Amino acid sequence: MSHKKAGWFNFSNAQLIPDQDHDGLDDLLIANGGDATIGNVLTPRPVERLLILSSRSGAILHDAPVSDGKETYCSPVLVREGQDPAKWLLLFGTGGEAIGGHFYKATLGDLLKNDLSKAIILVTETSKGVVAPALIVDLNADNTPDYVISTVAARTLAIDGKTNQLLWGFQHPDAETYSMPAVGYFTGNDNVPDFFVCYAIGTYPAYERGIQFLLDGATGKVVDQFESSGFSYASPLSADLNDDGHDDALVSVNATRKGSKEVINQLVGYDFHNKEQLIVGDALPGANFAITPCLTDFDGDGDVLYGSLAASTLRYPGVLAGQSLPRQTSLARHELRGLSLEAVRWGAYMGTTGNAVFKP
Repeated sequence: MSHKKAGWFNFSNAQLIPDQDHDGLDDLLIANGGDATIGNVLTPRPVERLLILSSRSGAILHDAPVSDGKETYCSPVLVREGQDPAKWLLLFGTGGEAIGGHFYKATLGDLLKNDLSKAIILVTETSKGVVAPALIVDLNADNTPDYVISTVAARTLAIDGKTNQLLWGFQHPDAETYSMPAVGYFTGNDNVPDFFVCYAIGTYPAYERGIQFLLDGATGKVVDQFESSGFSYASPLSADLNDDGHDDALVSVNATRKGSKEVINQLVGYDFHNKEQLIVGDALPGANFAITPCLTDFDGDGDVLYGSLAASTLRYPGVLAGQSLPRQTSLARHELRGLSLEAVRWGAYMGTTGNAVFKP
């Protein structure tokens, strides 16, 4: 039986939750839905399901469709507050490249009852959905986690976790995004973390160039902006890359090699304090449309892992019309001597610990 006939589609990043089937192992919260093989992006796709799976057997322990009947590519996020997991907040998004959707707030207990009908809508997008997961951070020092979400329509929104009201919003016209922001103390002398967001000018699947914004975390206003020749789904990261006591952003940038038409991927560090850009590691052949780098440490001196696809053009999906999609992947590890894990603010997709929670 094919995966479609069996009702299985795209899986997102999973989250661990306390053992539900009493086998001694934490279990998995995960989303399933969407069908990227449907060529027409306006064609309705399979309804999103949120699932709890046994990590030992893969058995479905709990299963609920989303109430708007839309697709998903968005990883669910948990706000783990209190001793009762049933009261933990559950955040998830629906919709896709050209189909509207919502950003929802429910509880893990709702999913344990196999019923998400009481989920609260925090954000509505009419023509494009919510693909990137929420980022959890306390922005107003009220000891309640807030939510920062970027929608496909190139809107980055900060939502008060206590009131569900909008704290601030930013949108760039004629752009789209599929990536999470990077969070760090990039600008000003306040205690409010800031955000670095990566957008693309154009409409899926044709993007002209990438555009990046540094947003003040207290107001959502643009502090600075940058441009790149290519677009990537990859999310930016943050760390003190040059050991100067200030957070920097790290971005996977697609470009062409100087003096030629060869497509390459390069890691670029944005040093906001010194107003410089830093080239990190060696360029890889091809373009990166999906691989978020990872800041980690294998041998005590800091490392970054990154990759690219065997693309021949900067335009997604990296080949000319009619050509087969590139399948070869290049991966690299670059040593960042002097980088300690303590200097990493946001070190991977969904954060250093993979739960989308930022802790100062």
